[in-house]
Amino acid sequence: MGHFLLTRGEFVKIKFIEIIKYISLFFGIILLFNLFLLIVCLIPSSSIEKKVKDSSKILLEEGLLFTLPYSSNVQNNNMTDSIIINEAYSIDNEKPVESYLTMRKNYNKDYTITELKDVSGEGISFISGDIKGIGETFDPVNELSDFLDGNVHTSLEYGKYWHGYMVLYRPLLALFDISQIRILQLVIFVILLITFLILVYKRLGLGFSLIFLYSFLFYDYFHVSYSLESGPIFMVTMVSTIILLIRIDKIKNIAKYIFVVACITNYVDFLTVPLITLATPLTIYVLYAQKNNNLNFKEIFILIFKSVVAWCVGYALTWFMKWLLFDIILNGNLIKTAITQVLYRSSRENYYSKYNIFELIGSFLKPYIFILIISIVILLIKRPKRNEIINVVPLIITGAMPVVWTFVFANHSLLHSFFTYRHMIILMYSSLSLIYLIIKDEKIMLKKGSK
Repeated sequence: MGHFLLTRGEFVKIKFIEIIKYISLFFGIILLFNLFLLIVCLIPSSSIEKKVKDSSKILLEEGLLFTLPYSSNVQNNNMTDSIIINEAYSIDNEKPVESYLTMRKNYNKDYTITELKDVSGEGISFISGDIKGIGETFDPVNELSDFLDGNVHTSLEYGKYWHGYMVLYRPLLALFDISQIRILQLVIFVILLITFLILVYKRLGLGFSLIFLYSFLFYDYFHVSYSLESGPIFMVTMVSTIILLIRIDKIKNIAKYIFVVACITNYVDFLTVPLITLATPLTIYVLYAQKNNNLNFKEIFILIFKSVVAWCVGYALTWFMKWLLFDIILNGNLIKTAITQVLYRSSRENYYSKYNIFELIGSFLKPYIFILIISIVILLIKRPKRNEIINVVPLIITGAMPVVWTFVFANHSLLHSFFTYRHMIILMYSSLSLIYLIIKDEKIMLKKGSK
């Protein structure tokens, strides 16, 4: 029944019930997030000690930024991977709640002397108990080795993030070292990509399946499996989109689905390329809806707006809940520190980068100069009708998302450009899909009543 048939009271009641459902869903998710971390933090660090030490040796051999095999320009962020392994080993199973809230590094209850609170700004390394500084001397790889040797007596809290990836990596470290975990992730990545492409082929056709395949490969999808830092966010993207593709005719509220995905994204993300968990399932859903003529342009635009808001709210609220729980349970002051860090990451400069933000965005957009030229030529030849152009506006919106994100989180994008460039995978599949839809003879977005 349309809203015009409802009384104002009935409409308010429906909206109130919907809000209550969102609140209940959110707190249920937060409860599960805490439960999962509590369980993995009960695992004694002694059970992962051997594989942690083996991993540390591997990381020492590779160095801070390891150039990946079969690639001359893709680097793995061993700095953050070593922090993740350090945190996993620093968990005290006798104090599991405190451990997953603070997520300290360099902590050993037997010989840690000084415990520092979470800080804003760049990371800090401790080598032989001394602060070596930041930037060029930021060396968490050697720090992990020194800590395992008992030579680092200062711990540092890292409570700003949920660190939900521990639910995956801490149990795995009881069985595998980092090289073996990378192999396991690669197998998972292959299975997920094949499943994803088959489902895209069934729902949208061969053309879109090839577009997504090219886009993911162009931005080093398989190399991401090498990273403990970035691996989880890509797995969330693939799994959530696969579930969407399987149940796409049954999911009536895509915004609520995106909201749940956003919560999970913040849970496992170390501020890598989180936007792909919004744009990928949303783009798939919009393409499918337009192909089957389920929604008109206005409805598609509202759907995108609601989904973007739902993702932003889910991501932000989940993040804030971690800070709030920390401050309530541990009587801390993390909210202030975390907000300061968010503002810092949103600043326009980073003196560790050789680029400014406009130069960085320009370097990210270089691969699209050729695509832009092709688009202009196609537009001149095809001369698409106004309604055809309107129907590709959703792809223009999704394609612009990573550019906006890069500009908003300029400091972070500049400092970590060696992996934040992967956000542009969204622009790649959006722009290629746009071209494909314009030149496709069947004009699938203009069909009437097709199924």
